[in-house]
Amino acid sequence: MLEGVKRLRRIIVASAAALALLAAAVPALWDPPAAAGLLLGAAAGILPFWAFGRRVEHLAPPSAQTVDLLSARWSLFRITLGIVALLLGYSLEPVRMHGLLGALAGLFILRIVVLALALTGLDLKLGKSK
Repeated sequence: MLEGVKRLRRIIVASAAALALLAAAVPALWDPPAAAGLLLGAAAGILPFWAFGRRVEHLAPPSAQTVDLLSARWSLFRITLGIVALLLGYSLEPVRMHGLLGALAGLFILRIVVLALALTGLDLKLGKSK
């Protein structure tokens, strides 16, 4: 079971990072603040997910209290990191706010990947091919 969780975490993180790089490559030529904001937001979404997944893997059979405490702590960390990414995105270009909009879009990349994997079942197909 734990191997399946590790594999799913790797698939989600790799897919989200690839999507973030591709999505940032599009505006990078004509709007660098938007591309930088998008990468900031994507990092702020991916890093807490990856770190929380690693932390949960180290708990052998986690108790309900431990999971609740970790969940609350990582949620606070994730929200704080998202706010920092939005502030940094805003500081990239305060007038037109393309950095802020890019950071906001980047925060949703992980959720888009998780939703796409859930709807398509691609994570199950990738697991069987290995």
